[in-house]
Amino acid sequence: MRQVSFTYGLHGVGMWLIASDVVRYRPFVVLTAIGYLLAGPVFLLIDWTLGMPCGFWLAGNGGSCLLIGLLLSAVLGERAAASGDKGSWPSVG
Repeated sequence: MRQVSFTYGLHGVGMWLIASDVVRYRPFVVLTAIGYLLAGPVFLLIDWTLGMPCGFWLAGNGGSCLLIGLLLSAVLGERAAASGDKGSWPSVG
C-alpha cells in the first residue's frame, strides 16, 4: 500500500504542476481528461464485478473519475469555443 500512496501523492504533485499553468500544459490537461473518462467506467466495471457495495463505493471510485473527466471536458470545450478554435477539444495545437 505504500507504493499506492506514493503514486497518488505523485499524481497530486503532477496535477498541481499542471494547474499552475493550464495554457502551457494544455496537452496534459487533455490527457488528464481522457484518462479520467477512461478510468471511470473501468473502475465501475471492476467494482461491480467484484461485488463491492453499490452506491457509495461505486460513486466514490468510478463516479468521481467520470465527474472529473466530464468537468475537464466541459471546461476544455468552453475554452475552445470562446477562443474560436474550430478543432475538437482534444486538439493540442
